[in-house]
Parts: sequence; structure tokens; C-alpha cells
Amino acid sequence: ECMVNYWYFIREVVVIPVQGGDVGGGAKYKLHRGNLAMSWAYLLNWNIFLELPRQHGKTIGSICFYLWVYNFGTTNSEMMFMNKKHDDSKLNLARLKEIRNALPRYLRMDEVPGKDGKPTKVRISAKELRTLRKAG
Repeated sequence: ECMVNYWYFIREVVVIPVQGGDVGGGAKYKLHRGNLAMSWAYLLNWNIFLELPRQHGKTIGSICFYLWVYNFGTTNSEMMFMNKKHDDSKLNLARLKEIRNALPRYLRMDEVPGKDGKPTKVRISAKELRTLRKAG
């Protein structure tokens, strides 16, 4: 369902880790008019400029969309986070990784079974995120 229904993904699957919260705990995605408009425009591949007050979830909304695209909406693609400061780009990638790690294990796309049946993890760094796909 996640592959074909972004709205299901943000409503039922994605969990936003709460800073200073319990491990494994988190908040649901907050869908308001701004994030709704942004998500709808993203799904239609429109270029947009969204202006909302600070702390209304613009960045988290975008990161959740890019996580969905990365895990379920594309194959053989590359994405780049750009910002006025390189540190902010790395922070956004770290946020994406945190939200991905809050997904159920079978939806994370960060490991594949090895020849011995044990999961093989990907290399994690501050500048890169990779998905392992089972070669077929």
C-alpha cells in the first residue's frame, strides 16, 4: 500500500521522532493546509514556494515526502539535499535517517538478507544514504 498511496504512508506509517522523547516513541505526521498543499504539489511534480510561519513542519513535511519517494516512489535515482549551509543539508539528511529508523523494520530498506540469511546493513555516514536492493 505504501508504494501506491502516499497519503496512507503519512497517515498510518510514518512516525516523527520526538526530540528528547522515548526510544521508539514519536508523533504522528501533522497534516494541515500548508503540508497538504505542499504534498499535493509534490505529487503533481509542481515547483512551488511555500511560505508558513516558523515551526509549522515545512522541513519535516518535505523530508517525509522525500523518504516516501526514496523508499517507495523511485528506483535507480539519486537525490541531493541543498541548503545555504552544508551543515543544514547534513542535518536534513540526519532527520530523514531518524524518520526512516522509526519505520517498521520491513519498510526501512536498509538491509537485505545475505547468503547466510543474516541481514546485511548499509554503510551509514553523515553525507550519504544508500538503499540495498536484492540483486535478482
